[in-house]
Amino acid sequence: MKMNWVIYSIIASISFAGMILIYKKLLLFGINQNLLNFYIFGFVFLGFASIIYINKTPVKLSYLMIILLILASIFSLIGNFSQVNAYATASNPGYASTLVATQLILITILSVLFFRSEFSWIKFLGIVLVMFGSYLVAS
Repeated sequence: MKMNWVIYSIIASISFAGMILIYKKLLLFGINQNLLNFYIFGFVFLGFASIIYINKTPVKLSYLMIILLILASIFSLIGNFSQVNAYATASNPGYASTLVATQLILITILSVLFFRSEFSWIKFLGIVLVMFGSYLVAS
């Protein structure tokens, strides 16, 4: 049986919550933010390399895919650098995570433009509620 996106999303949410709490603990122990990202991404690289090797995943990339991977990597570098620094300076990592999670607003709106996703008044209301809720949590 294949898991659907909802189950994967719940697993990701729990995993990222654990990751963020461990990040904050490591930062309180005094690890440099850049070293934290370096080690985490190094271990994650080894994990994905193992998965690709074990599953014998063919690596076929077009020129456009390589360009998009480079662009995504630049966004990832900036985002992870900023996110870890936000965790380091916030009294509660939940405050920083709340503001980072507002990315769903931008993703939802841009997905309508790039992927022709549906957008309705209910989704608009959801965006407004996310903005209001984020304000309440982070203030």
